[in-house]
Amino acid sequence: MSSNVVKANPKLFKDVVPGRIGFKPLKHKDGTIFEDVDYFELLGRKCIELDKKNKNPSIPTDYGKYNRDVVAVAKEVCKGIDNGLDREEIKAYITRCIDIDD
Repeated sequence: MSSNVVKANPKLFKDVVPGRIGFKPLKHKDGTIFEDVDYFELLGRKCIELDKKNKNPSIPTDYGKYNRDVVAVAKEVCKGIDNGLDREEIKAYITRCIDIDD
């Protein structure tokens, strides 16, 4: 009998602290918890602001500790939200961008 269980890459969670200590989700004013789309939008808006503050557009913006690929996805999420894209479509886009094999 073969098992169809998908096993995650062991490196994926190596630096994660388990339980409530490791992660406390942000909440909206109405008490609902932020979803992935919300987090990506927050990051995207922050990076768009950093782009606007960049005095020399010939030099790429320094996003600090944020990975440029993640920043690019976050900015696309903002663009999708601004263009009225359905949240489910944006969630699917984020899911397609995630590579758990790295």
